[in-house]
Amino acid sequence: MDDLDLRIIGELKKNSRETNTKIASNLGISEGTVRNRISNLVKQRVLHFSVQEVKKHGFEAVILLTVDATTGTSEVAETVSNFQGVTRVLEVSGSVDIIIQTSNESPSKFNDLIEKIRRVKGVNSSESLVVLKTF
Repeated sequence: MDDLDLRIIGELKKNSRETNTKIASNLGISEGTVRNRISNLVKQRVLHFSVQEVKKHGFEAVILLTVDATTGTSEVAETVSNFQGVTRVLEVSGSVDIIIQTSNESPSKFNDLIEKIRRVKGVNSSESLVVLKTF
């Protein structure tokens, strides 16, 4: 990532819906350069585009995981990210290794998800937090 990438990111921070053409004009470069740079930043996972918290179901919760030291945290995170009901997985530092955001149809479906996650190789412990209110 170089200075031009940082300038493009700066433009996107100002207005993430800005067109590539407008960003190019603001920076004095070609639209193709902006398009290619953004594409590369997405491939490198520097940029990602998401919809702000769309609730699919009425029951939301967060699961905190610790992972066995002999198992790769990224491996566990990748596995659980594909489970139904998981909306986001974060690999973090601190007293836990992974934070999982979930959205489920019911407490029963959430319990099924927890049981499935607990069976993943390398999961040491889990703690569940039910979301009461979001702001």
